Amino acid sequence: MHTVLESVKRRAKRELHLTSLEDCETGAVLVVQRFDSALRLNVHGHSLVLDGVYVKQAHNDEPVFHALSDPTDEDVQWVAATAWRRLRAG
Repeated sequence: MHTVLESVKRRAKRELHLTSLEDCETGAVLVVQRFDSALRLNVHGHSLVLDGVYVKQAHNDEPVFHALSDPTDEDVQWVAATAWRRLRAG
């Protein structure tokens, strides 16, 4: 999940021309499901990830939501490759 959220922030920096991600936040919910439709053991996760970021405004610290465009094929490849490397590294 960390890699997916990192990807959203990287896209936000690129699309919104942010100089720093310090005041940029995104979010997600992950639900672990332990069974399939036949009630057999099948542990897996379902996640919902925001399609944008909240950025604090400089003049009042109020967070404002900025929707992002859909991830590109390269963005998805980066997430897959980075998650694979991190899993292998332990």
